[in-house]
Amino acid sequence: MVAEIACAGPCNHHWREAQTAFRQALAAYDPLNPDERRPVPPQVFPVPGEPVWCGRCAAAIRAELAELDDLACLLAAAADGHRGAGAGERVTGTAGRRSPSPSADVLDELYSVLHGWESAYRGTDPVARRGYLASALTTCVAWMVAHFDGMIRHPDIGVPFGEEVRQWHRSLRRRAKAGSGRRRKPLPCPRCDEPGLIWNEGDTYVRCGNRDCGRLLSLDEYDEYEKLAAGASAA
Repeated sequence: MVAEIACAGPCNHHWREAQTAFRQALAAYDPLNPDERRPVPPQVFPVPGEPVWCGRCAAAIRAELAELDDLACLLAAAADGHRGAGAGERVTGTAGRRSPSPSADVLDELYSVLHGWESAYRGTDPVARRGYLASALTTCVAWMVAHFDGMIRHPDIGVPFGEEVRQWHRSLRRRAKAGSGRRRKPLPCPRCDEPGLIWNEGDTYVRCGNRDCGRLLSLDEYDEYEKLAAGASAA
């Protein structure tokens, strides 16, 4: 089946939407109604995985994995052990206790997640963390970058591993407030067709600056929008 070789990344966002719409139309189709026409499969074709992610998506995930260490350092540097522990913030997984350092909790959870993926790929649990958390994170990220090709192509863990790397990258970038620059995107808004799409560094979305519109696009949606626009220009 085509779906079995489709890249798991955002490059196939529109293909997945088209497939979902087709299945829904097919489920609603009444073959006994002479006024209804049987839904036609969409002429939208997926970007194939190699074998799980396409080359472009895999390259993006590799870069984001490598940046996790830098983002972790930024987050640690922004915390003083107490600052930022606002009301309601708690130690990860521990009900009823406020954390003296929410940033440390986040980084500890990140290490646990990466350690888990390393264990899953190795097939055995590597040596538990010793010494400083920062050093352990650096070592873990470096090992995973070195073994990235095997991990991202793995039939069982390739998809969830890649998805979790992307989620953590966005989460850390937001938490660390990595950059505060405001950048205007070159493409017009897909809703109102007005120029003025804006991305603030550290945000997980691009927004339309037109007050009457205010459309929000996730970074994945904007990347796909940019790719489609480039393809249309080339054609």
